[in-house]
Amino acid sequence: MTYADTTVIEHLAQSRNYRGWRTPDLVCEADNMRGQYEDIAACPFILEAETPTGCTQEEYIDDSLFYLRASIESILKEINRRETMQLSNVILGKSIIEAIKEKTGEQGLIDAISWYCQIETHHNIWKFKCTVHGDGHDRDASGVIYLKEIRWHCYGCNKGGDIFDAVMHFEHVPMSEAIKKLARYTGIDTRPFQPKPIPQAQGGVIV
Repeated sequence: MTYADTTVIEHLAQSRNYRGWRTPDLVCEADNMRGQYEDIAACPFILEAETPTGCTQEEYIDDSLFYLRASIESILKEINRRETMQLSNVILGKSIIEAIKEKTGEQGLIDAISWYCQIETHHNIWKFKCTVHGDGHDRDASGVIYLKEIRWHCYGCNKGGDIFDAVMHFEHVPMSEAIKKLARYTGIDTRPFQPKPIPQAQGGVIV
């Protein structure tokens, strides 16, 4: 590579600010660049008309492939940064919590309470017999579900909260486990993004 300094090309590739991009857009951009890379590596002549004055076609192809690889690396670095930030938090990131809350709503909270307690309704008042206090025998249904606020409260335990608090309270598990359980219930994938490998070419062959 003699036409352009690799440091300059790498700087150009990394100078784009991907912090403001949505993660799905980053994944799409990386896939598009990977497709361009593979097209150029397989059919170098497609750049023949674009070759600037002062360099050979081979040099321009090398520079173009280097730029695309550096750009893909920059995008994947940003995606991995976001995944690291999510997984480093005990709660697995606010975005997952918000997504679960949006998908569950009133019915989700009712379902979650019903996993552990017997629910009773009277004149649109939702109550449940708590299985935590009183050796698990709550005769008078001391728990109440407030549908408008999408919250619950057990007056026997003096505990309450949202759907995550319900799972933690009745299963005696930490927030991270409550999120995993509710993510499975709502069909939300909490696994970290696994990017495709960055394409490389050796002797014109993609490896």
